Amino acid sequence: MASIVDNLPDFLEEWEKIYDHAINVLSVTKVKGRLDKQEAQLGAQVAYYKEVAKEIYNVSSRLDSAIKHKRGMLYRFYMESYPKALTSRDIDQYINSDDDYYVLIGHKHDVDFWLGRYDSLIDGLDIKNWQLSNLTKLHIAGYDDVEVNYD
Repeated sequence: MASIVDNLPDFLEEWEKIYDHAINVLSVTKVKGRLDKQEAQLGAQVAYYKEVAKEIYNVSSRLDSAIKHKRGMLYRFYMESYPKALTSRDIDQYINSDDDYYVLIGHKHDVDFWLGRYDSLIDGLDIKNWQLSNLTKLHIAGYDDVEVNYD
């Protein structure tokens, strides 16, 4: 647990750099060159960002385990070692106000934020990949010079 929490700022910084680069590079809507080549490159990019998302999910899962472990330790402390008898509701209130527990919850929210951003990025890339695939199919079918005019 300590290694994840200790390394979390480095993880967050790395994920932010990768995400910013992805947004800068992939926000360009122009498609130049061969469509099949663009489609292949986009597929590789999707795979890369899915791997980053898996890494983030792994960190999120380990933080979940750390939070459950911390909660269990605090519950046992308040149940066995506290000088007066407490109800489960009282114990929950004490646990929720514990500083270390609160910090772990904050770290979990930070990681989940980045997981959500990467999921959105991957969804956008999947849509772009689908569009390129359909454009390639139209090109192969010979419909590459058709114009559509919406009034």
